[in-house]
Amino acid sequence: MFSDTLVPLKVLGSLIILILLGTYSHQYGKTKDEKALKLILACVTSPTTCTDQPLVIRIRTGDWSKTLAMGEVKAGKNYLSEHPIKIAGLTGRKSAGRIIDLLGSFDRNSVFTTVRQREDDWVQATKYIVSLAGLGLCLWFFARLYSLSPGWRLPLIASQDV
Repeated sequence: MFSDTLVPLKVLGSLIILILLGTYSHQYGKTKDEKALKLILACVTSPTTCTDQPLVIRIRTGDWSKTLAMGEVKAGKNYLSEHPIKIAGLTGRKSAGRIIDLLGSFDRNSVFTTVRQREDDWVQATKYIVSLAGLGLCLWFFARLYSLSPGWRLPLIASQDV
């Protein structure tokens, strides 16, 4: 496996495997997103069908009362303005237009009761930073272990420095 024989075939096989894994993970994620979107749409349009079922939703806040807030749920790329929901248990400043990720469930009165909330998007930024650091480390190792060969058939050879 680590010998210099059949290197073009090994590289081609590795690229095919990587492309197939990427395609599979993309399709799997797309299917999961569609299921989650259908569930959110069903729960927002008819909250009594999802009573006590945990949901994670993204909302944009609207009007506030003393104990409840009105919010528009994001489904896909758009907010469902035609189906605003009542939300209990929100903390923080009471202003319209806040974008908040919520974990909670609908109760029997069709009020979404919040268990946890998050406004900052540090998770997404952290994932990108870790991915870029991993990519940089792989490129560094690759450049350290291999160098370009003078021949045209096999463009990479093991580096002599290592």
